[in-house]
Amino acid sequence: RPLVLEDLCVDEDQPAVVSFLKQFYEAKAASAEIRVKRKGNIRWIHCSVSPVVGQGGEVTHLNMLFSDVTDRKSFQNHSVRINEVLLGLGPDFQENINKLTSLFGELFGATCALYNRLEEGLLCSLGQWQTPPDYNPVDEPEGHICYDVIRENKNEVLLIRDLDKTAYAETDPNVKPYMLKTYIGQPVYCGGEAVGSLCAVFQSDFNPGEDHKNLINLIASAISTEESRNKALKQTKEAEERIQVLMNATPDIICFKDSEGRWMLANDSILKLYCLDHVDYRGLTEFELAEFTADIYKEAFRNCQASDEIAWSAGKLSRSEETIPDIYGVNHVFDVIKVPIFREDGSR
Repeated sequence: RPLVLEDLCVDEDQPAVVSFLKQFYEAKAASAEIRVKRKGNIRWIHCSVSPVVGQGGEVTHLNMLFSDVTDRKSFQNHSVRINEVLLGLGPDFQENINKLTSLFGELFGATCALYNRLEEGLLCSLGQWQTPPDYNPVDEPEGHICYDVIRENKNEVLLIRDLDKTAYAETDPNVKPYMLKTYIGQPVYCGGEAVGSLCAVFQSDFNPGEDHKNLINLIASAISTEESRNKALKQTKEAEERIQVLMNATPDIICFKDSEGRWMLANDSILKLYCLDHVDYRGLTEFELAEFTADIYKEAFRNCQASDEIAWSAGKLSRSEETIPDIYGVNHVFDVIKVPIFREDGSR
């Protein structure tokens, strides 16, 4: 009897049930999704009714269908949570890895979740969620399931059930002590190479569906993006450090500025000349740096943008001689070269 819905549904969904039953008793097509209490659990049920009309145009009977859509609803909620985490990622690589690992463990309802990475020959848990207090985050890789996931370099989900009955019960130091029953893991790639493994472990049997496999794929891809971004940042920093060494090896004064005249990179010679060697100059214009330099340079700094604009307007290398005094008042003549750099679309 349809009225049983009123007895089983949660209080918040009573209005939806009343509306659905009204359509039911009027023999109209209707549908609703409600939450019902069943054996201590709450399940989402999709209810639909459609009238069947006889030859005389009268309703002869009603077709009713009840479907359990709890999993679909659950994954809809997962989508909201995933978007929330992805939109909340910032510039900190380590923090982002922990957020994504935690999201993975949370959505899978795992006992523990990890992102393990090979670093200098050791298996390191960069991302951790609900790890035990005595968990060892850095270990020799041999024997660990995650090491095999990385080493085999297969872009697919690895599921191992009944862990205690496999060889890993002896080789992986975490299986027996933490009574692990199920492992699910996926390699993480950077530059086409498997560099890490995202995994969740369970102390009970866990048999994931296709939606679970899609989820681990999605989160592993997000970590892969973080790995690529972090690698690019490291390469940029290393290149910048090499440029800085070369720049500091010359007595010439050298400075790179962005399109707005903000200092990006300067060598020791220019910083010492203008008494800025103890100033965090990056991102500041000459007008702003005038507040920090010696008095004899303040006016020149405030007017520097004008000479920059001449170089930008010319669109090519400009050259001039400038007399610049040092802090002791001794004049030095510099051959000043300014080179504007443009993108392919003509922007600075």
